[in-house]
Amino acid sequence: AFEALCRWLEQLRAQVTQNLELLAKESPSGANRVAALEKAREEIFQDNPDKASVNPFPCPIVIFGTKCDVLADVDPEKKRSLCLALRFFAHVNGASLVFSSVREKDGMVGARAILRKLIFGVEAKSSHVEQLDPAKPITVLAGRDRLEAIGKPHGASEPAKAWRDIVKTYFPDTHTTQKKDTAHQKVQDELQRFPESSIDGMVAQRTMELDLYRRQVERNQRLASEGVEGSKFGLASGHS
Repeated sequence: AFEALCRWLEQLRAQVTQNLELLAKESPSGANRVAALEKAREEIFQDNPDKASVNPFPCPIVIFGTKCDVLADVDPEKKRSLCLALRFFAHVNGASLVFSSVREKDGMVGARAILRKLIFGVEAKSSHVEQLDPAKPITVLAGRDRLEAIGKPHGASEPAKAWRDIVKTYFPDTHTTQKKDTAHQKVQDELQRFPESSIDGMVAQRTMELDLYRRQVERNQRLASEGVEGSKFGLASGHS
């Protein structure tokens, strides 16, 4: 789902930009409307210290994390990393971010506050549009977040890629995983039809080593998000 969000942001940006360019070319009034929109979007980040690092979406946009109550039983560290990753991508794209659920009153209050602000221009209480505690429904209006507050995964030089990698590790694409598991099972079934003790023993050993390596990678990803170098815990760059 996270990768889908990134793809949709790219596609929507391209489509909206194209439509605004067409509107600007249609008439002087259209050009004025586009110019006013661009100015309004830039003003949101006028006093934000991340102004140079942000590429505001060409029109107001809200990223909704609906049914956020399903995260209640998720490991706190995984949940925290997901929230930080979503805050990062919302912020650098100039988007508002809202977690909501019909079971979470605070989330619905935040969602209504942000929609009223964007649609009707009604100012909301800061407590309704600035809730960054991952233990509660996240709510942050575009331009109100800070990269310094979000942080970088282990001081990564490419935080966008680092956040995507962490989310992939903690929340793998179940559809893709299921397809891979099915293909793997077919191979295993085929191998069992032609047993060979020496080869089977080697396969079992390699499978065990791979399983150990995967567990080490997942552990180091978690440690990296906490600012601890994974190399200190015995993860090599490769294995024979």
